[in-house]
Amino acid sequence: MKKPADLRAHLVAYIPDLAIDPERLRIWIEDGTVKTTQSATRHFELRYQLNIAILDFSADPLIIMVLINDWLRLNQPDLIASQAASGYDVQADFMTNSTADLAFTLPLSEIILCQPRDGGGWEFMASPETPSFDDGLLGPDDPIPHLREIWWGGEKLLPDPAIQGSA
Repeated sequence: MKKPADLRAHLVAYIPDLAIDPERLRIWIEDGTVKTTQSATRHFELRYQLNIAILDFSADPLIIMVLINDWLRLNQPDLIASQAASGYDVQADFMTNSTADLAFTLPLSEIILCQPRDGGGWEFMASPETPSFDDGLLGPDDPIPHLREIWWGGEKLLPDPAIQGSA
């Protein structure tokens, strides 16, 4: 399963405090299913609920939602492809006036391709996702711009030196 580690790396890249104190970022899988058929290729699909908990988060929770949405654009575009997309669940427990425990549940899937190797054996690999964008801002061959800043109501939320440490 590639996506849990990839999402963790994405979140930690933008919020290095989560790498400094990794116990604050918890990621686990529930309700996993393997869907396969009796075929010569041995391809199969993993479906699961990816749970993410971020403890004692002191910045605006919108930052995490924007970061997850950004990751989903490339890694599970069907969750955000249109207004009819299923989306994902969020919960927040406001521990104090300045900190919250955040929880997200993402219904993810991964297609595992299995190809025979020359000389015997099988090569297993995750199938790349096909991004799906309907906002008309990017063409099909345009590169996806890197998320550098997040703003809300004229206030810059990310990068925020308070959550990025000394970086």
